[in-house]
Parts: sequence; C-alpha cells; structure tokens
Amino acid sequence: MKKISIILFATIILIGCKKEEESTYYGNVVLTTQEELDEFGSKNYETINGNLQIGVLKIPGVEIETDIVYDKALSDLKRIEGDLIIQNTSLHWIEGLKNLEYIGGEFNFSFNDRIKKLEGLTNILYLGGNLTIKFNDRLETIDKFEYISSIFGDLSISFSGRTLDFLGNIKLIAGDLILYGVSFINLNGLDKLESIGGSMEIERCWGLENLDGLSNLRTVSGSISITWNKNLDNFCGLSNVLKEFENTYYVHSNKYNPSKEDILAGNCSLD
Repeated sequence: MKKISIILFATIILIGCKKEEESTYYGNVVLTTQEELDEFGSKNYETINGNLQIGVLKIPGVEIETDIVYDKALSDLKRIEGDLIIQNTSLHWIEGLKNLEYIGGEFNFSFNDRIKKLEGLTNILYLGGNLTIKFNDRLETIDKFEYISSIFGDLSISFSGRTLDFLGNIKLIAGDLILYGVSFINLNGLDKLESIGGSMEIERCWGLENLDGLSNLRTVSGSISITWNKNLDNFCGLSNVLKEFENTYYVHSNKYNPSKEDILAGNCSLD
C-alpha cells in the first residue's frame, strides 16, 4: 500500500509539472502582425519566461504601424518574466491583457497612435522595471494602476491626458522621474510619491501651473531639472524635498524661476 501511495504521489507531481510546462512559453516573443498574435494566443500560455514585444520597435525617422488591432487572443496570459513592450500598433484598446498580473522587467507603451484610452491593465500586481508611456498621440485617459505602489526603475510619461491620477498609488520611484510635454495643470496624481532614487526632470509641460502634487516628496537622490514650462509659476510643492537637498537644482524658462533659497524662504510662487 505504501509503495502504491508513493507511485500515485509521484504521478500527481509529474502531471502538475507537465501542465505547468504546457502553460509556459520559454524564450522571447515578438508579435508584429495580427496573424502572429492570434496564432500565439491560440496556444493559451499563462506565462512567458522572457520578453513579450507586440508591434515593431520605433526606428527614428521611419513611420511604422502594424496591423495589430485586437489583443483578445492573449487573455490567458498572467505572467511575463521579462519586459512587455507595445509599440507602433493599431490597437484601439487593451482588452486581452486584463488578466496580466506580473511583469518582471519594464513596461513600455509608445507610438500607438490609434488608442484613446489605456485600460485593461489594472490587475498588474508587480512591475520590476521602467514604466514608459509616451508619444501615443491620441491617448487621453489611462486607468489607474490600482496595485502598484513602487516603480523599480524609471517613470517616463508623455501624453495628452488631463491628469496623472493613474499613478495615484505610487510612493517610490527607484530610478528617474521624467515628465515631458504633458498637458495637465498640476501633478496631483503624484501626491503619494515620497522618494525618487534617481533624478527628476519636468520639461515642456505647457499646461503645468503648480507643483503642489509633489508636496509629500521627501527625497530626490539625483538632480532636479525643471525647464520650459511656460505657465509654471508655483514651486511650493518642492518645499519639503528641498530642505535637505544638496544636489544640482536647475530651473529656467518657466513663468517663474525661483532659486532653492527662494523656495525655502517662502517665495515659492508669483502669487
């Protein structure tokens, strides 16, 4: 009886391993057409032990757009051990990745000119690298990343939406914070942010009027650069982080350009 039990137990383990093996793709995946995406999705993989690239990587000076319109075939996918890169697609929405919970590397969503709302990624529990969302010309709304409180890399954002509310749970950015060409008037979506492990760059954000959303920021380990924000006249949100800040502080070509000493003395805005 004992021998039979051992054999049965071993069989159960082997069946479990085989099932896990069948649901995992080992290697990097590059899907540049709708046909390739649908064919890969038909295998019902739950894990990719590598990177997933959807679309074609941007080539400077070359206009590229793939015929990828739907990502529904990827609805079984829960885990990507490497990077998730979505570039130069014709996606109108994200639906197939709604069950994705884990990205071990970076998430890069760039140059997707058809999409207006980035949704269907709200179940991500962990992001291990950079978060980059930029140059998606029609993108106006991004659903909130409900479960992500730390970015273990750079956070680079450039989009035409009105708020940063989708970042509302972020407390830590291990790398750089880069905001370029955004149109919102404040940074209130970053009001929980406490620490930046790299530098902070805010450039050419034409609508930006104040930095109040950074009031809880206490640490920036690199430099601070705030330039070419033509309506920015209130820097009071930096009052806390500048108290013990000793690195490079570089400010110019904004509506108001206070020095570090000005801000600490209470002369942080034109009002």
